[in-house]
Amino acid sequence: DLPLLVGVDRARDTLLANTRQFAAGLPANNALLWGARGMGKSSLVKAIHADVHASHEDLRIVELQREDLPSVGRLLNLLRGASQRFILFCDDLSFGHDDAHYKSLKAVLDGGIEGRPDNVVLYATSNRRHLMPRDMIENERGSAINPSEAVEEKVSLSDRFGLWLGFHPCDQEQYLTMI
Repeated sequence: DLPLLVGVDRARDTLLANTRQFAAGLPANNALLWGARGMGKSSLVKAIHADVHASHEDLRIVELQREDLPSVGRLLNLLRGASQRFILFCDDLSFGHDDAHYKSLKAVLDGGIEGRPDNVVLYATSNRRHLMPRDMIENERGSAINPSEAVEEKVSLSDRFGLWLGFHPCDQEQYLTMI
């Protein structure tokens, strides 16, 4: 239950307002919840969905795996005509050195030619703010013809989320209160 989540008040209030707005048929932002592990990112998304779903029964949540990202365009086409509203949820999202799935995610966030359907929003959680390992981003600086462009290509993915919510490490006393 949402009231049981403590220590994440600012992120809770921001994501809850965004989700209520979305459920009411108003514009809303895609959200990236990033930060330290064990701080309640995934629990917050699930609790907010449950809370808002209680008053907006047409709100659905669909969990996506990173491996599903290349086929999300087809999913968006199926959801576009539905009367329900959908949160696409990617939990613990990150990309490695040889992983090109991040390009599929960029297309989802941009919406492609048709645009993201009005009844779909994407929420993702990650331990990494830019979704890529730092050494991967740094490696682009050393091996690319234009290093700053290569780095921007990788970092721009997280910029496509309209809402960034950071979950920072806390001290032991606060952590024990949370759990």
